[in-house]
Amino acid sequence: DLIENITNSSWQIITPASDRSRSREETPEKNIRAQVDYVYPIKENTKFEAGLQSRWDIDNSDYIYEDYDPDQNNWVNNPNISNKLEYVDAIQSVYGIYTGTFKNFGYQVGLRTEYDNRYINQVTLNEDYRYEKLHFFPSFYITKQFPKQMQLQLSYSRRIRRPHERDLNPFKEVMDNQNIRAGNPYLVPEFSNSYELNFQLPFKKNFISLETFYRQTANTISWFIIYDSVSNVFINTSRNADKESSAGAELMANINIAKWWQVNLTGNIFRYTLSGENDDGDFVERTTTSWGSNGNMIFRLKWDTRIQIMGMYRGPSVTLQGERDGFFFTNFAIRKDLFNKKLSLTLNIRDVFGTAKNSFTSKGTGFYTFNEFRREAPVVMLTISYRINNYNMQQRRNSNGEEIREMDFEDEMQ
Repeated sequence: DLIENITNSSWQIITPASDRSRSREETPEKNIRAQVDYVYPIKENTKFEAGLQSRWDIDNSDYIYEDYDPDQNNWVNNPNISNKLEYVDAIQSVYGIYTGTFKNFGYQVGLRTEYDNRYINQVTLNEDYRYEKLHFFPSFYITKQFPKQMQLQLSYSRRIRRPHERDLNPFKEVMDNQNIRAGNPYLVPEFSNSYELNFQLPFKKNFISLETFYRQTANTISWFIIYDSVSNVFINTSRNADKESSAGAELMANINIAKWWQVNLTGNIFRYTLSGENDDGDFVERTTTSWGSNGNMIFRLKWDTRIQIMGMYRGPSVTLQGERDGFFFTNFAIRKDLFNKKLSLTLNIRDVFGTAKNSFTSKGTGFYTFNEFRREAPVVMLTISYRINNYNMQQRRNSNGEEIREMDFEDEMQ
């Protein structure tokens, strides 16, 4: 619900509620997955894996915008802003992975091939957009084992990040009287080449790891602001920047202080560079040094009760048009298992202190802006789950080299 008041220079309201509007979005989603995996053990520590996957993401978005009519005391649909969008992203993929050993080295080589067929139909504008592309994702790692279970690993993987459906809708959405949001249907996925050198030192039930990395990304999806001097509004959209790169190191420690108290600490520092065109079409390159950290504590208490406290800090960075501020937030969760862990009650509080925010400055031809977005906080959720087949989830890597953590208590608060 957007309420616009007219104020004086001291922000005192002169004319209250001169304009009121509200909006909502109805987005029924269908996600279809079909997958077949095959594993052929060749000999001890040597195997070949292959698989097929068909993935369909189908969204029909109905954005409803209404203005308040004080004379009729009623909300009236605004057809100039309300719109409908049909979105289908069909991804067909096949992968193969070979894992083996050579003397004191372990290795894995993989390749994933993916055909992406994306279709967007902006029903209200009667415009459609299609993206079809064949992608390849090679990956490999080689591991050297040392005494006392120390391990050194060198790895490479190519990864993909797809634009969200909302970032693709070209219809203009009113944020307030000076800001309009419009998606970019021509956005393409961004692709990253990631090189990592990781050293792990386990001791008892603990471990410390040091990872150095270099990542280079093409077609980076970036938030972008365009100033329309005729209408005196800012158009907020997304576009593919030229590229970005980051090089740095990450230190992680997983320590069991006691049987009932586990601590995980992570800190990283990196050099970040982003390049692309600004609103004038001139090529710019922005570079900064940033850092981040997160801490996670799990308390395993009696009576099948666990408490988790997680805090994360993300340091400031740069954008093509300005700077992005850093921020910190904290999550809290408590879980109680009953009936031999078949029934679970989880209380989850996200952003306990309401510090999570996205604030940034942008400047371009004829404008300078500061924006700050805050989500509703804290958010409290109570989850009740009952397991028919009780089993433990595991951590694994997919064929694209990306780490996947299946659902567990530690993930429910993310």
